[in-house]
Amino acid sequence: MTGTAVQKMTHEELVQENQYLQHQLDEHEKYILALSCKKTLNNTDSNGTEKNVPDVEKWGDPDTWKLICKASSKKEGWMKSTKAMEIPDKGCIVQVTTQQRNPDGSWSIAEAITFVPHSAINDVWTEDNHHEELIGRKIY
Repeated sequence: MTGTAVQKMTHEELVQENQYLQHQLDEHEKYILALSCKKTLNNTDSNGTEKNVPDVEKWGDPDTWKLICKASSKKEGWMKSTKAMEIPDKGCIVQVTTQQRNPDGSWSIAEAITFVPHSAINDVWTEDNHHEELIGRKIY
């Protein structure tokens, strides 16, 4: 031997070392998977979702909730939105959502929901005489 020490490990120590290495590998694989899963942040209705998310599955009317406003940044990894569902002659249920990408690539999501009595959703249209285009919504 030329001065390098050879460490002998017991069976139990080998098992523990193997478990530790497997855990590290599992965590690394989760991290790589999280980084490879791209999240579409710019959908505004179900038509956009169908175009941008090829494996989307739907049941019922996905546009029951109307998007009121939305802001997002792919680069910074965040999205905030406000959606509302109108209950005719009663008011609106309003939901706010915040999504933030974590340093490990996973996402944190926070949501809040409330009922706003005597309110309604009004569409905002372009003022162009040549064509009409929905450019937003407001709750009144």
